[in-house]
Amino acid sequence: MVLLTAQEERAAFLRLAELRENDSRDAEQVRHRIIESNLRLVFSIAKRYAQPKTDEFDEFVSVGNAALVRAVDMFEPHRGWRFSTYAYKAIQRAIFGVYRQDRRRRQRIVSGEFEFAETLLGDDGDEVRRLHQAKLIRRNANRLMKKLDDRDRAIVMSRFGINRSESGLAFRKIADEIGISTTRTVQLFHRSMKLMRQAAEELRIDHQIEVA
Repeated sequence: MVLLTAQEERAAFLRLAELRENDSRDAEQVRHRIIESNLRLVFSIAKRYAQPKTDEFDEFVSVGNAALVRAVDMFEPHRGWRFSTYAYKAIQRAIFGVYRQDRRRRQRIVSGEFEFAETLLGDDGDEVRRLHQAKLIRRNANRLMKKLDDRDRAIVMSRFGINRSESGLAFRKIADEIGISTTRTVQLFHRSMKLMRQAAEELRIDHQIEVA
């Protein structure tokens, strides 16, 4: 459905206000027409932040649709603005907000994964070698985690913020979530890291053999 012209927009909102004032059931039909005529704005903006036919794109469209509906209900035509302009800004603000949150979440996850890899590597002065090994460990993080039971895996992942929406947690908070003492949580964490360091060393040796 094509966008309404400025005159059509104004007429539609004046009609909507009149029908709402009279508590008419026809108000919803006019409201729906305004929403339908501006859905293309949602898709246009969502395409700027994600590829179509992806979960991320679908999420942005959902957020944008909700913003469009709110814009229709909050728009004040007497101020002289075009609704399409008002709606565009509202939709863009909503979608960008979710996009920014997703980026921050991904950055925290990547940061946690690198910290995890760096911790397993220990002290190695060769920066190029460390970078290569860190990437190797990150690619095989799930394989290393399988060395642990569910509780110990949860402790390590929470500590580094892996697969979480927030950054790594303090041992005290992890202990509260799991239901054990902070001291025991620290002990289990260090035991798990020792076990995975051994597995990481085997992984690096195996990789060197494969490459050689």
